[in-house]
Amino acid sequence: MLFISKGIPEKNGISAELRIVIGGQVCSVFGLEEDLWLRGRLGFAETASRDEEAAIQNLLRNGLAEYTSRKDPAARYTILSRCMIIPSEPGKRNALAKEEKILLSWIRDAGFRLSLAELVYLFENRVRPTARLLGEDNRQALTERLYPDGGIEANILEAKMASSKARDTVVDAVIGLLQKKRVVLL
Repeated sequence: MLFISKGIPEKNGISAELRIVIGGQVCSVFGLEEDLWLRGRLGFAETASRDEEAAIQNLLRNGLAEYTSRKDPAARYTILSRCMIIPSEPGKRNALAKEEKILLSWIRDAGFRLSLAELVYLFENRVRPTARLLGEDNRQALTERLYPDGGIEANILEAKMASSKARDTVVDAVIGLLQKKRVVLL
């Protein structure tokens, strides 16, 4: 089972449990669930036993992980498409790859939360984050660029982008930003 963790670890000093903030609530995890959440915090991880699979199910029920039992090339896309990608608080700044810089600009400055499918669409169509598409004042322009036919239908774009040539580039860039702690998954 392939999985990734969601949520923001709470800075709580020395404690016997890991506290994770998600959706305005604080969840405490410890033991195997804590180990698994930490393993999937900065990228994809795999379970190695039935006990780990059961623990991931518990994390999923609490909104702290996403997983799939699939092993095909689109599995990572599928998992990330169930997450909100949020810019993290400013902190240590690591050097970013070109794709990561572009992606972070979209995530941070778009004026609304972009889905993974929308980010893949922007990359596939080589749409650059420019002043006329960024910010709250330009939400309509960006929406029209994402949905030129005027129809925003549930899961159609997501399904199309699952087989996009840009899919893996965007997934890798999101994981790069996650590992550099520039974004969090919710």
